[in-house]
Amino acid sequence: MLWAATGLGAQTPPVEPLAALNRASAAELAKIPGVGPVAAHRIVGTRRQIEGFRSLEELHAVPGLSATQIDRIRRTFAAPPAQAAGRRDSK
Repeated sequence: MLWAATGLGAQTPPVEPLAALNRASAAELAKIPGVGPVAAHRIVGTRRQIEGFRSLEELHAVPGLSATQIDRIRRTFAAPPAQAAGRRDSK
């Protein structure tokens, strides 16, 4: 589950995956296996520069982030299939 992987706690209700990625601290991102503190700080820095991720594809803009790291972040922040099927974009 997303919250266990990011350390956000069991009492925190699930939110849309990009909202969770955009709120996660560097310390929380660093807990994702294979990400670590350097990549986590780069993610947060890029997120600040672009004023928040609008898609998981924008992780490719993070300097030095490997395909494996992007895949692990995607899996961590992906919506469960039941939520993804019922979600509608507001745009």
